[in-house]
Amino acid sequence: MPLHFTGNPADRTPADWEPTTAWDMYDCENRGLLKMDYLGLKTLKVIDDTVACINFIKQYALKQKPDFDVDEIDRHDDKAWQLLAAGKLSGIFQVERTFVRNFAKRMNLMRKDPWSLAVLVAIIRPGMMDAGTTEMYLQRASGQEMATPLHPLLAETLKDTYGILCFQEDIMWAARDFAGFSMAKSDVLRKGIGKKIKSFIDKMYPEFETGALAKGATKEEIAHVWSLIEAHARYSFNNAHASAYGMILTYQTAYLKANWPLAYMTSLINSEAGVGNKEQGYNAKVAEYIEEARALGIKIRPPCVKKSGAMCRVEWFGENQKPLPDPTIRFGLFMVKKASESGVAWIMKHARHADSFKDFALRCFSTEEVAEKKAGVETGEKVWKCYSQVGKGDIEALIQAGAFDVFDTDREKLLAMTEPLLKFCAKYWEQTCKIKNGKKPRDLPEKVKAEIDSLTIEEHKIEHKGLEDRLQQERLFTGCYLSDSPFAPYYATIEQYKTCDVDEVQNNDYGGRGTFAAIVVVL
Repeated sequence: MPLHFTGNPADRTPADWEPTTAWDMYDCENRGLLKMDYLGLKTLKVIDDTVACINFIKQYALKQKPDFDVDEIDRHDDKAWQLLAAGKLSGIFQVERTFVRNFAKRMNLMRKDPWSLAVLVAIIRPGMMDAGTTEMYLQRASGQEMATPLHPLLAETLKDTYGILCFQEDIMWAARDFAGFSMAKSDVLRKGIGKKIKSFIDKMYPEFETGALAKGATKEEIAHVWSLIEAHARYSFNNAHASAYGMILTYQTAYLKANWPLAYMTSLINSEAGVGNKEQGYNAKVAEYIEEARALGIKIRPPCVKKSGAMCRVEWFGENQKPLPDPTIRFGLFMVKKASESGVAWIMKHARHADSFKDFALRCFSTEEVAEKKAGVETGEKVWKCYSQVGKGDIEALIQAGAFDVFDTDREKLLAMTEPLLKFCAKYWEQTCKIKNGKKPRDLPEKVKAEIDSLTIEEHKIEHKGLEDRLQQERLFTGCYLSDSPFAPYYATIEQYKTCDVDEVQNNDYGGRGTFAAIVVVL
């Protein structure tokens, strides 16, 4: 694919031109070109945003020097390793899937050996999983099985990995020590494995077999070792890749979650905003991470037109800039489904200081002096016009999400009021513009304003559906339950019948059969 120039093409200079190619990687290499893969990782931005949040907290909330540097963290931090060893890995880079959490619990990570994290991210790749050596590694690493060499010729070669091929480099050393390959030829084999070219790997088997026979291996032993090498072609990690992922990114994210959970979970939740599908629903990962934040003791507050930012943010201060007893995460306005970026931007700049829902609606319009046009041609005159900056859909979505609860918690009433209210507000600004243009208004703005102030919705026209529907709508527009729990009407019944809590079951603190209440938040 050609490179994309982000500036004005007319402003290009010879220095801006870059040689590009539409060849695939194999054609490029066959013609002697150097091919490099650049991998973009969302986690890097999560870490960067977390560091910025930590330094903001240190400077403005804790009155400390904002000097946190994620590259200078303690590599043997107790909290980080306890979190890893316990398998509490939701939101931790590369290892948050359920089966990997179970692997982490079995790896004796409290030894605080960073190398074990490189191994953890390597053993979950399809190559080892398909060959069945992942389970073998876990058995040996936990002391449940004795570490025996794959073959006597490989006893020293694979001693650091309990006699198991974990990395692509292990295959190189094995080809050298088992089949007599030179390191150059071993690297050719590794390259074929790294690129997952089975036909290329198969061509090397006769030479591998000949070399291994010369070293005293039997054909059965050779076939077994080769089958394990071949399995790595279905995807395995090289040492450097696993180390960068496990020893750096996995550990850094675990450290941030364990030591700065408020900042890390805020950044993590923001990184998944707007992502979803029909099966999982809107903000699917956001819902999962919000539940994880709650499990860490962090309070999550619903969106608020007066307090929320565009995305989730740490709410450290309350009224009059007094520190809150329990700093929280405030849900972002732009994370609400169907709330437009332009509408949210206008709210944050012009409407968040409103003191009522009606005042807010009035602030959702702008008046501008623009060039007058007749039949599509500018006349040279200037006229005042009114424009809607926050649409009805924006407001209705934010109501359902709870963003207007600060004005009135009766969301059904606000929904019923939205359309007539916006019509009156548009009329108010239209009449105001007429006066500015020197024309006589149909109704004075003061009269329209009085109509806005007196606007009410008759109770029988408001359809109140109850807490359950309210929370379902809230979840539809935010992906999660924020203001209340669906359990609220059943607390008394739950207390009557439950015999244990979900936490007790999850932590294996409860033996035998039990009864508890739970809701499936994420499938």
